[in-house]
Amino acid sequence: PLLSGTSVNSFLSKSVFWSTEDPTAEHVVLFPSLSLEHHVTQPIDINLKDLAALNLAIPICASPENSNFIPLKVLHNVQRSFQILVDARIRSTIAALISQHQGPQSADPRLLEILSTPLHPSATVTTFRVRRDLVKPGLKFNSLIVPFIFEAVIDVPVLDKIMTATIETQGTIEGTLNAMDQLLCWVDIRFDTSELLRVMMEQARLMVKKILVHGTERIAKQYKTSMHHHHHHTFNNTSTPSSPVNGQHQLTKNESSSRMA
Repeated sequence: PLLSGTSVNSFLSKSVFWSTEDPTAEHVVLFPSLSLEHHVTQPIDINLKDLAALNLAIPICASPENSNFIPLKVLHNVQRSFQILVDARIRSTIAALISQHQGPQSADPRLLEILSTPLHPSATVTTFRVRRDLVKPGLKFNSLIVPFIFEAVIDVPVLDKIMTATIETQGTIEGTLNAMDQLLCWVDIRFDTSELLRVMMEQARLMVKKILVHGTERIAKQYKTSMHHHHHHTFNNTSTPSSPVNGQHQLTKNESSSRMA
């Protein structure tokens, strides 16, 4: 309920002072940004994938007043991060197609146009499945760690089809209970962002592959339809020449009539 509902605030203690800026504070609600749009300085000894996973894991502080927006924020940022990965994959695919054909004139412009059309997810549904059988004591006093499985299903309209990506990863919620009211006085929500990034990149690759296949099939179908119409039009507009035999037979009849007259 803490992640999937809209009443996060009801789980949080009202008898403590909550920090909204310091992730290391005693009383804070932390959840990962799941966003690839942060600008983190890249250390020398870290690759781009690890840096992207680090970006996804950057913690955001929530107060009891705005904590109900956590599920919506998670949904929005996952959708946006996936869109960024799809866009990046499309750009690299376009570059590969142009390079493969040694120039933009040789690559099919209709396929490039399909790939260049901006994509906007039409719907995203997120679910959290709590693993109650794996609940265990946390590292802090009077705390528990609750594992969960996160899933996001993202629909993206492409031409006349809806393409769906399913993203799944694991995570944990660690919370400390306030002895006075038995409500949470510290919450740390974490995702396996390395796995999340891997799955999102794979789903982005598969979606772009589907777009290529669907676009190629669409172009082939349009070409086949165009050729059929062209052939039918040419056939209907071709006049049938008079048969030499019929012409000669008609001439013979006229000559015969003239002679009889």
